[in-house]
Amino acid sequence: MMRRLRSVVADTSGQAAITMAALVFMFAFLGIAVVDFGIWYDDRRDAQADADAIALAGAQELPDFDNDSLARANAEARALEWATSNGVAANEVTITVIRTCFSAQDGFYTGVRATVHRKPHTIFVSVLPGIESAVAVETTATACSGKPVEFTGLLPWAVETAGSCFTDETDPFARTPIYGELCELSVGGQGGQSGDVGQLGFPSGGACEDGNGSAQQYENNIVFGADVRCRSYVGAVPGDSVSSNPGVNLGPTLQGLERRLNGDGLCDSVFANAEPSAQQMLNQHAAAWQSEGLTPLLHDPPGSGDNIDDFREVWTPSANAGLAEELTPLDCDGDQFNGSLGESVRAADVIVVADIGVDDGTGCNGNGGNGGNGGNGGNGGNGGSPHCYQVLAFAHIYLEGCSNEQQGFSATCDLNGGGNSLTVWARFVEPTYRDNVTDVGLARYGETYTLLKE
Repeated sequence: MMRRLRSVVADTSGQAAITMAALVFMFAFLGIAVVDFGIWYDDRRDAQADADAIALAGAQELPDFDNDSLARANAEARALEWATSNGVAANEVTITVIRTCFSAQDGFYTGVRATVHRKPHTIFVSVLPGIESAVAVETTATACSGKPVEFTGLLPWAVETAGSCFTDETDPFARTPIYGELCELSVGGQGGQSGDVGQLGFPSGGACEDGNGSAQQYENNIVFGADVRCRSYVGAVPGDSVSSNPGVNLGPTLQGLERRLNGDGLCDSVFANAEPSAQQMLNQHAAAWQSEGLTPLLHDPPGSGDNIDDFREVWTPSANAGLAEELTPLDCDGDQFNGSLGESVRAADVIVVADIGVDDGTGCNGNGGNGGNGGNGGNGGNGGSPHCYQVLAFAHIYLEGCSNEQQGFSATCDLNGGGNSLTVWARFVEPTYRDNVTDVGLARYGETYTLLKE
């Protein structure tokens, strides 16, 4: 009896030892697994950060409407350069330049996809090399570059790429503004006719294509910008249609500009008493512009104290170049206005269309056809139906002022009388600045934004 009891106790002790050993092994395995998962997760997080940065670096070279193949090569090279300069081995990354960020086929390279694939630094991989492929870290990121494609606050004017202030490519989509050049932005009412040469009939609020607002609303849209939301072409997807306002005469245009420019002078007041170094900088920029053969300013130079935000008080060439397409905004009064271009009433956005003298058949509000037949510098039509245009893009302008037949040029548009004509003078600048822009696409004009898509 005693021998049988000792045997049972021995068997129980042995089973307990086996169970204890199994539990120790299981907890050790679980502990290693938890540590390994933490290591794997950290490795994956690092790989994702690398993929994000590689894609963003490459996408900054896109898009290039003039040389698409060069843009692709530059995007690949820049992405790989960032990778190798930041500890990512070339054999760990796959870089693909894509055309599908904004549509199924953008027509130009618009994004970079970066895939990072690497072996994790886990304990199991160290002791069990055969499981590398099963636990390998692989992450992907796609970054897209584009320009703003949807706007509010537009001046109620259409600017034509067929005009003399755009490059002369055959394809309207290929034409770009001649940045910095002085242009006749809008000419209306020549020969006693009412001007259907790009004045747009935005109503108060609503969709871009609603059109046919009143003369008072048209004037208010000049002063404050139209509170409609318009969208341009995105890749092959057409933009909104807009309608001209054939009933608008010169009075509301001139009155709206006078009211808008009454809020001028925010930039000028800062540079009127600028430090010598700042004034010297402005003079250098002025000389750079003149050396490029650009049209001189129509009014006083920067910092003259004339209560007018002169062109070089709102924008200036970049520090390393004097090219018009490299303009950057000057901070007129950072404490009060945070350096936003919105601080100058002379800075504005306009719609770009192919030809304001030709109805393109988009059928705004079911109308179209017999509007004016003028262009920039041409005669305004007197038809009863509006012209309809498709929005190609948006461009940023600086309003220089106005002129008419009798009184010549006025920077403040304070013209009285002057016959039946009015010319609005403006300069194109490339950047279209918007805070917190998220709606970008394959548009031609404006500041390029690069963002992560996935």
